[in-house]
Amino acid sequence: MVLIATPPVLRVALGIASFAMERDWLYVFITVVVFINLMLAIFVLPSIMHLHANPQLLKLLCPSS
Repeated sequence: MVLIATPPVLRVALGIASFAMERDWLYVFITVVVFINLMLAIFVLPSIMHLHANPQLLKLLCPSS
């Protein structure tokens, strides 16, 4: 998974640097939003989906639910 995810992450990170060097702040902002979405999709969403797939772990972490 890491090898598959590396090229898009690297491309977006280099895009941020490139737009910042050109001082094109609108594109820096848009690319940062894309980068944040990419990081959420890679790191946060799988862990959330894992919690919902495992109800025993969800009850252990959130006893009120």
